Amino acid sequence: MDPEIRVILDVGAQIIDLSNKDVAKAWLNLVQAKQDIQAVVFCDDEDELSVLDRQGHIERLQTSPFAKHLDACLVFLDEAHTRGIDLRLPQSYRAAVTLGANLVKDRLVQACMRMRKLGHGQSVVFYVPEEIETKVRALRTANSDSTVDDPINVLDVLAWSISETWIDIRRSFPIWATQGNTFARQNDYWESMCQPDGKIVMVVISPYEANELRSEIAKSKRVKAAEEGQEVAPDGFIRREKDDQTCDFAASPVKFLKAIIGRIRFNCEGIEKTHLGKILEGALLTEDDFRGEL
Repeated sequence: MDPEIRVILDVGAQIIDLSNKDVAKAWLNLVQAKQDIQAVVFCDDEDELSVLDRQGHIERLQTSPFAKHLDACLVFLDEAHTRGIDLRLPQSYRAAVTLGANLVKDRLVQACMRMRKLGHGQSVVFYVPEEIETKVRALRTANSDSTVDDPINVLDVLAWSISETWIDIRRSFPIWATQGNTFARQNDYWESMCQPDGKIVMVVISPYEANELRSEIAKSKRVKAAEEGQEVAPDGFIRREKDDQTCDFAASPVKFLKAIIGRIRFNCEGIEKTHLGKILEGALLTEDDFRGEL
């Protein structure tokens, strides 16, 4: 094949029996006679771009001499890394793109666009498993005058991928409906905790603060401390009798608060080390936790 394959984009997840490093080693062994190829670029177990040279040395691509000499490298990207990886590959490079089950258009296009100069020197060729070939041909025959024996072209692959996208959308309807219902219930639950002026009537305090405010809590008509004989859950929630109308919560809201705060936090980062996260875990906050803060 001219030009020869220098990149493998396994977006179809066809290579499953070997690790990325094993694929790099095997590929390098297959091209021992080609002296212009000195290494293989791949993503390691820590999702970092690494390079394996002919001496068997592995190092991070960014700090290796090959970072500026990708023309001496082959590139293998597994399915999980065919999105978000940006390599400035030589203009003459050609990639082999694997197809697989449930491959939607977005994933296919994202994989192909690892070749940043696609159509301007760089090119791709599709490797189609027999199962996928049967589906592609069946779809083409059903929608055109082509015969089963006609060669598969790029338009056929794109049409098949779009049809897989439609199937995936239909398959996702129940999931989206469930998510919508969950959001609606949680939204109603949240609004029910708000006063007409929009102020939240629920206040989360730490055990330390509760102890400091114990006398005030005892006088409060809206906040009730545990009384002798009442059952207190591990998170501090006081379980009440069914006929007890002093609290709107039938169950502890701590689990809900952990979930919603975890979701609205930037990039869904953990809340364990935040003040509120510590409170929800039942930790005691002291003055040292606020030292140096305004």
